[in-house]
Formats: sequence, structure tokens, C-alpha cells
Amino acid sequence: MKLLLIDSKQGRQLLIGAGALWLCLVGFVATFGAVGYFGYQLGVDSVGITSERVRYWQDKLISQQKVVEKVRIDAEQELSSSAKKMAEMQAKLVRLDALAARLVKDFSLDDKLFNFHRSPALGGPASSGDSPSFEPPTYMGLINNITFDIQQQERQFDSLEKLFNSMGSSLEGASFPKPLSNGWVSSGFGYRSDPFTGKRSWHGGVDYAGREGTEVNAVSEGLVVFAGWRTGYGLMVDIRHGGGFMTRYGHLKQMLVKVGEEVGKGEPVGLLGSTGRATGPHVHFEVIKNGRQVNPTNYVRRTKP
Repeated sequence: MKLLLIDSKQGRQLLIGAGALWLCLVGFVATFGAVGYFGYQLGVDSVGITSERVRYWQDKLISQQKVVEKVRIDAEQELSSSAKKMAEMQAKLVRLDALAARLVKDFSLDDKLFNFHRSPALGGPASSGDSPSFEPPTYMGLINNITFDIQQQERQFDSLEKLFNSMGSSLEGASFPKPLSNGWVSSGFGYRSDPFTGKRSWHGGVDYAGREGTEVNAVSEGLVVFAGWRTGYGLMVDIRHGGGFMTRYGHLKQMLVKVGEEVGKGEPVGLLGSTGRATGPHVHFEVIKNGRQVNPTNYVRRTKP
């Protein structure tokens, strides 16, 4: 069988043999079948994307949303609990500040020693890094700062506790040894001629002279509330006792105690010297009751300990 094709416009004729015609028919059928097959597969895949897979990812998303919601709720509860703890710590700090201020006032303590409002001394070399000059504190940073403040105040209140414990040892009616075991009285309590000007002046303590470097001892247990230089007294140590009493040791060559230390009866507080306004090695010893100087000889034993 042959197929004759005629082009009426061009006047051309094309004769196609049976073999070529059969080949064209087979190719057409194969092409149509392939297009149909792949179209079917594409349709199946499209149905899978819009149904099963979409449903699967929707379930996954819902599950993740539940996890995120639980984490959010837990975080809110944790923040609420932490915020409550922070508020409690801040309230405690306020109460500690008020209590400390009252104690410092009532007991005439050194406000430099028990200063609860002064910021802690900080410092250090400047960093050469590229970090910004200011970074906002983190939440845990705030917690750590408050914890540090509380620890600082706890240490200061430890000193106050030592002071209150020592309050039980009053000098009232007591008799104690001289602050210098091997020494002699070089100037008494009361009015005298000033050793530098020769004029009549008040002497609020008793001077015990001795060999330079001899140990100067605390006459009773108490708390060191001052240890440093004071005009006229030179190197000086103040010890607070019970019942409103305080003893003072001046003109020391060297101090052996620090502020906040608790000392026992007879323990050395310094070495005999002549610092400050002094003509020679001696200790200027005072007994102060309720802020007023009293005669130390009324309390010092006349015999050796």
C-alpha cells in the first residue's frame, strides 16, 4: 500500500511507501503512549504531595508548636520564680541597710568601716579588645551582682556579730593589767604641763613608757574598730568592749591587728614606739566610757598579771 500526498498550491506530489507509513504510525503511537504514562506518573506524584505529604508535615508542625509552647510556658514560670527570688533578695538588702545604719548610729561605730551604701572599690587595666564599651547586663549577671552584694554585707555583719559577742565583756567593775607588762607611768591622767609647749593642757590618758619595740597588749577582749594613723596619736588602735567601753593605744611603732579582728585579753595589738606627738617610746593608753575619757588607773590592777 502506498499513500499519495498532493500540494494544491505548489503543485507538488509526495508518494509515501507502505514501510515509511508504518514506521510513522508506530512512532506516533509510541510517543502518545510515553506522554500518557509520564502524565499519569506526574499526576500520581502531584496527588501524593497535596495529600499524604502535606498532612505529614502539618502533623510535624503541630507537634513542634506544642514543644515550643511547652518551652515558653516553662520559661515564663522559671522567669516568674527567678523574679520573685530577686525581689526577695532586694528586700533583704533594704532591710540590712536600714539595720546597719541604725547599729552604726546606736553604737557610734566607724561609718567608714560599716558603710553599706558605698559602692565596692573596683578597677583594673583597660582592655585592648574590640568589645563594645558598654554591654547590657544579662539576667544571670544581675542575679550574680545581687548575690555578691549580699555576701559583702554578710561579711560586714559577721564583724558586727563579733562586736555584739564582745559586748558581754564589760570593763565596769573590772580590774585588768597594764597594757605594758614591763613599763612605768611617765604621765598621768588629768591636767599637766604640755611636754612641747610647757602650757597647762588636758591629758586624757595614762602614758606607759618602756623599751621601744616592746609588745603592747589588749587589757581585755574586744573588737578592733580602728587601726591606723591619727594626728597627735601616731599609729593608734581602738578596741571596743562591752558596756559602752573602749580602750585606746597610741604612739605605736607598729600595729599587729587590723580593723574587724577580735582580740583576746593580753594579746598584743602593737609594738611600743614614739609615732605622732611624742618625746620618746611610750604607749598613750585611754579608757573611754560612753564616748568620754575616764581615768584608766581606776581599772588597772596595781600588781602584775
